[in-house]
Amino acid sequence: MGAMKMYFRSAQLCVMFALFISIFIHTMMWSDRSNTSELCPSNKTNCHHVNIYGHSNQMRCYPLLVNFAHQCCGMSQKNNCDTGLTFGMAQCLKLNMNIFKSDDGFRQRNSDLLNYYRGGGYWLWKPYILWHELYAAREGDVIVYSDAAVNFVSDINILIRLMGQQDIMTFRQINHSESAYTKRDTFILMHADSKRFVESTAAVASYVLVRKSVQSLAFVSEWLTYVQDGRAVSDDRNVLGKPNYPNFVGHRHDQSILGLLVKKWNLTTYPDPSQHGESVARPYPTILKHHRKKL
Repeated sequence: MGAMKMYFRSAQLCVMFALFISIFIHTMMWSDRSNTSELCPSNKTNCHHVNIYGHSNQMRCYPLLVNFAHQCCGMSQKNNCDTGLTFGMAQCLKLNMNIFKSDDGFRQRNSDLLNYYRGGGYWLWKPYILWHELYAAREGDVIVYSDAAVNFVSDINILIRLMGQQDIMTFRQINHSESAYTKRDTFILMHADSKRFVESTAAVASYVLVRKSVQSLAFVSEWLTYVQDGRAVSDDRNVLGKPNYPNFVGHRHDQSILGLLVKKWNLTTYPDPSQHGESVARPYPTILKHHRKKL
């Protein structure tokens, strides 16, 4: 009888353990299976419906916040959305690899890059998302990309009001040069292998604001074009005959390309709006907390 009780107790423990593992996996993979949006109920006035990512009649409200996760970070995405909606965003989209399901051509052309673990494919999806959301938006609509590992702590409209006539708002790091964080082939391919670019301050690609216009669409299109070139975006060795600069630390992929594009376009950049930019003078308070945690 004692042996029988032990048997059933062991069986119960096995069932409970299996249930725990199932719930754990479900939670970890949630960001890969869901493609949902969260709406702020107090602001549904600046909205319309779009066809995007293979889905029809999808609601978009502006200013729109978009983030992305792959095989992690579901809680970070949720926190990013919740805080964004609290501090001025009208809608937040939690996106994942499902955005490519209906785009066979893009997936096939970029299969080698998308298979890289780092950045879910070297962050190739970032300008892809911004381009598609801009294309679907109306003239003047504002879209904010943010890494999932970012929480909003002040009103995003403070930054939106600073955009003025420039429809792309990007940010710069503190005391980091492009030569330290961009490999040589990227400089060469982008016709930016000169002192003006090499010694310039590196960009921040963790958050970007864009307002729908011909200018912003063209800028993001160029960004998307360059990130599809493995020589420019990947960690592969240089193949164009020149070594990295002596102070090179490591390549920053989509961020490296964004930083060089900003200089090519002669765009005004702004100090990092997160806690990492608090050491310099800024025309705004800390808007974001960049915690970098994969929750």
